[in-house]
Amino acid sequence: MTKTGLQTALAEAVQTDRKSAGAFLDALSSIAYKAIKKNGEYVLPGFGKLVKQKGKARTGSAGVEVSLLSEIRLAVFGSERHLDSLSEPNTERS
Repeated sequence: MTKTGLQTALAEAVQTDRKSAGAFLDALSSIAYKAIKKNGEYVLPGFGKLVKQKGKARTGSAGVEVSLLSEIRLAVFGSERHLDSLSEPNTERS
């Protein structure tokens, strides 16, 4: 889902305009970014926890071990309620 799609879905869900939904998403991402930068994690109540994790160094194509800035990942640990619904098998596939 794109940011625009998320803005539209959020605006429809709370019966507001896309501009207000976009401002909310921007504020939320700014708050989360600052918290992750300061504490290494951010808990979004009812959704889960965003945690900064550093990836392991890996061997590049030239045989040289590299550790890039892009190896810092953001892991999402969902609330138990949401994780249970995601782990249910999809019965629609044949």
